[in-house]
Amino acid sequence: MTLPEDQQQILANILSAEVATAKQLKQLLEREYKSLSSGKPDQILAVARDKETVLHQMQQHDIERERFLGSRQEQSSTILDNLPPGSTAGKLWLELQELAVALHQQNAINGGMVNVGQRHTRQALDILSGKQHDGDTYGPGGEERRDASTDPLAKV
Repeated sequence: MTLPEDQQQILANILSAEVATAKQLKQLLEREYKSLSSGKPDQILAVARDKETVLHQMQQHDIERERFLGSRQEQSSTILDNLPPGSTAGKLWLELQELAVALHQQNAINGGMVNVGQRHTRQALDILSGKQHDGDTYGPGGEERRDASTDPLAKV
């Protein structure tokens, strides 16, 4: 079952806002990549703050879409997957899915850069302190790992 025309327009407005915010996030991730490449901490922090704001906006749009679709008897995914491909809402949903893939890929690249930078820093600190550290900051599932070593670098 597809949404009536007037409801498709409401959904298109919601999806349009989501797409615009996803494009903002894509630009931020690209800016983050350049900041990480240049190694400028101030730029990296500024991008991180901006990302937090945009991610909050994305979450709000997602909640709005789910609230709108949740008032129907069908599941949201069924409604979205059955949008007419030529409709504005259908095109926007497809664009949002494509943006999600691009965002995921760029975020993985940026995360890899952070991980490599942290590894190099850790190796330098290990050389200076005479310790070895084998773990990564993030596990394969993206969970944060804590450094098991609690010994101070220097004693006073």
